[in-house]
Amino acid sequence: VVSYSLNQIQVAVNANLGSFLAEGALTAYWWSYRLFMLPVGIFALAIAVAVFPTMAEKAALKKWPEFRSTSSNALRIVFFITIPVSVGMIVLRFPLVRVLFEHGKFTSADTAATAMPLFFFALGIAAQSAVQVLPRMFYALQDTWTPVLVSIASVGVNVVAMFLLVGPLAQGGLALAMTIAAVFNMAVLMFLLQRRLKDIDGRRILVSTLKTVAASLVMGAVVWGWSLLFVAWFGEGKLASLILLFTGTGFGGLVFAGIARLLKMEELDQALDILFKRLRRR
Repeated sequence: VVSYSLNQIQVAVNANLGSFLAEGALTAYWWSYRLFMLPVGIFALAIAVAVFPTMAEKAALKKWPEFRSTSSNALRIVFFITIPVSVGMIVLRFPLVRVLFEHGKFTSADTAATAMPLFFFALGIAAQSAVQVLPRMFYALQDTWTPVLVSIASVGVNVVAMFLLVGPLAQGGLALAMTIAAVFNMAVLMFLLQRRLKDIDGRRILVSTLKTVAASLVMGAVVWGWSLLFVAWFGEGKLASLILLFTGTGFGGLVFAGIARLLKMEELDQALDILFKRLRRR
């Protein structure tokens, strides 16, 4: 109940500040927010829900090395999947919005207005995804209050950031404020878990995350270069944007997977296993 109430406070402040912006700005914010939450719900939440019973079991049996290993693996997989998604969404945000929304009365100006907050939202996808896993680590430890208290502090950070950023960045400032709050929430939860457990396999998580960031940046550079060439050749029409979206995603996925293989990242095999299992179920 407390967590739900906190979310409504953020929504109320957001709507109030957004009402002073240009017409359509708040609508652009909420469309970009839906795109931001899509990978969080599809990947991070699914992994967090799936791994929670195992974490709870290991904690109940006080098998702390196995609890750390399970939790660390969940976080590493979440970062491995969502960081490249974040970079890809930043690079391809214009064709993505154009293909999904630019129909009827939704104009090219509306695409630009929606792509702007999407950029700032995408910066926080990995942090927001980690926040799906970290509170469940506390729940497994029979502690439900710590995540709520940290969430209260995060709401405060979010509200202050919204007031500071909405002026210079408009709807982009509202999105950036949420990203800042998500990063704050993730950092504090990880710090408190480190203090409680003494070791959360932080070195392994850090090394894996740095490798993922490196592979994602190379992927982003390749996709960005391809998008510049493609737009120069075929323009920015809807059909061209659709083709760019598919080809950019395909090239990006191959580049990222290739670099991850060169870096000998075990998370690649785990992510592919998750993907193939989902495809077999369908």
